[in-house]
Amino acid sequence: MKRLLGRLVLGAGGLLMVLVLLLGGAVWYASKTVSAQPGSFGCCLLPATPGAAGTFGAGDGVGSSIDYTQVDYLELATGQARSLTEGSAGPRLLVFFASWCASCAEEAPTLLRLAEEGVSIRMLSTTDTLADARAWIEKYAPILPAGVLLKGGASALGIYQLPTIVLLDDAGGEVRRWRGSVQRGALRESWAMVSAL
Repeated sequence: MKRLLGRLVLGAGGLLMVLVLLLGGAVWYASKTVSAQPGSFGCCLLPATPGAAGTFGAGDGVGSSIDYTQVDYLELATGQARSLTEGSAGPRLLVFFASWCASCAEEAPTLLRLAEEGVSIRMLSTTDTLADARAWIEKYAPILPAGVLLKGGASALGIYQLPTIVLLDDAGGEVRRWRGSVQRGALRESWAMVSAL
């Protein structure tokens, strides 16, 4: 009787172990393959940065108090440090991305079409090394100028979700911010409105 009971317990434990492994595998697979649908809020969150309290939500809407001249990035083409507002005339879109962000890759064709229509866009990686950011740009957005934010740049700008797209005016002031996937028409319309000013 003890022997039969022992087999039943081991059998139930083994079955439970198999179920746990299958469920864990299903969750892992879903995390690698499921991403936000176009037009949704997006799914890629950046880890919280110590000392960044109060920055979440910063910069929403018109008149943000964020000073974009105070944040630097490493330009992929040259490896040199530059200011976010340096070398840009007219309104521009700053697109914050990461190589691990599925929503960012889905957004790339929309950004390429906008660039072909004359919209000024700069891609900025928030967490990647230069090599990882360069590989992502070569794969998804080879015609767009790009760089990697220096440490602390994302939290200083209130970037906590990817992709985040920021529209800057001629003077480098924030006009509008979108978090997650955005439809091309909304970006194009906002850019055209600022360009007309």
